[in-house]
Amino acid sequence: MDTDNFGPVLGKLFAASVFAFVLSQIIIILLSLLFPDEADELTTTDLPVLLLIGSYLGAGLSLLCYSGWSFWQVRQMRKEHSGGGHSNPLKSAIYILWILSTNSNDLTAYETRLKRAILTGFLVFLMLVWVPLSIVTGFARRVS
Repeated sequence: MDTDNFGPVLGKLFAASVFAFVLSQIIIILLSLLFPDEADELTTTDLPVLLLIGSYLGAGLSLLCYSGWSFWQVRQMRKEHSGGGHSNPLKSAIYILWILSTNSNDLTAYETRLKRAILTGFLVFLMLVWVPLSIVTGFARRVS
């Protein structure tokens, strides 16, 4: 199995999920404008809402898979790179912050892959942990 083509496939899946997410939001807004009385009665079993939830989960899961694939690529590249793999946690944290703050043009292929893996891991955390947790606990309502 050629694992080099796995990342672009997941990127296309993410783009399709984001497109479906935006499309479902537009449909829900149009439905609420055209049929204001029925808009209040939308439930999770209605097609636009199912599309919205499914596309959100699809985007999150494609990012999760991409992040896993990207970290796997980093592990494969670590053998060739001499600068990574600090044993001191403080040095590792400083190295990661340096990578995240550096322009991608100035990074090696290993550091660029590591930067992508860290950023997608952060997006996965936001999409699949932080947002659902804030909805369930009501944290989002308390902040505003």
